[in-house]
Amino acid sequence: MDQAAAALSVDHLRTLANDHACAQRWADLLALEPGLRADGEYWTSLWGPACAIGRWHEGSPDARDLLEECISGGFHQMANFGKMFDSSFGTEPDWPVLRARWAQRMPSPRRGSTTWASGCCWTARTAPSGVMPTGRR
Repeated sequence: MDQAAAALSVDHLRTLANDHACAQRWADLLALEPGLRADGEYWTSLWGPACAIGRWHEGSPDARDLLEECISGGFHQMANFGKMFDSSFGTEPDWPVLRARWAQRMPSPRRGSTTWASGCCWTARTAPSGVMPTGRR
């Protein structure tokens, strides 16, 4: 793990990652990837997909591999990312095929909710107005 990322508390790491993603500072977000990968609570559902988008914008040839890893791990809440996917992977010719496969993996709606803090660009119909959870389901 990168020493700088390892030295950050989880909350601070999440705040930095949130700020970098919202400002589309993809290289800065990707610098935090080792620490974010260690955030087991949100890697598959938030940080992994965000890093995949960041890799796409930075021209990394393995951006799609990371997105596939997240989808295989259970990621399905694309709507939480607003237009971030539309402006990245959504520009690729096989995007409709990937979205269809993604839709097949959608779980049934769960009961319960998560309390979220405000202040980020990660908004959508199904998502709260922020990224950082402040409570548990």
